Amino acid sequence: MKALVVGSGNICEYKKFFNCAEICDIFICCDGGMEYFFECGIIPDVIIGDLDSAQKKHIDYFKKHNVLFKVFPPEKDFTDMELGLLYAMKLNSEEIFIFGGTGTRFDHSITNIHILKKALDKGVRAWLIDDYNKICLVDKHIEIFGEKNSYVSLIPLTSKVSGITTNGLYYSLTDAEMEIGNSLGVSNVMISDKCEIFVKSGILIIIMAKD
Repeated sequence: MKALVVGSGNICEYKKFFNCAEICDIFICCDGGMEYFFECGIIPDVIIGDLDSAQKKHIDYFKKHNVLFKVFPPEKDFTDMELGLLYAMKLNSEEIFIFGGTGTRFDHSITNIHILKKALDKGVRAWLIDDYNKICLVDKHIEIFGEKNSYVSLIPLTSKVSGITTNGLYYSLTDAEMEIGNSLGVSNVMISDKCEIFVKSGILIIIMAKD
């Protein structure tokens, strides 16, 4: 099962959003993400959060459509986005796509990269997607499909990542090591429409990016 989790961050390119919605089985809305579901005419399966960034007209609209609300107090130990991710994992989602998880609040953006580890630890592939980036974590192996000459950056999440081997990238790596504090893995380039990345220990942030 594939899950779409939507927060209140920036979404401008709705084509990506619609394309992802078409392949997903369950729609999870995190608080202010209601605006995007409302604008796109999509009814979510559940709305999760403290509702502090949601508009009343959106709340009323989805209540009329009998959407399940799971409301939490503002003072809690989890962000609304993390609650949405955890809910998707409880439903045994095999792949999770997160939209509206980046924006002007850099603290939220970087936290949403970090919470991808919750999915990684359970063997679930989770993607954080915005108009310019598609982000995931890898600790073993990943196969990526994209366009030739597009950027793929490899950035350590853990203090050290060892045994990094790549296929299909311009700057190839064989059993390489990366540490936090340098920019070695930024702006690698795909030489075909597919590449592979292998890791023996540690965790890499993989960012498929465009200008």
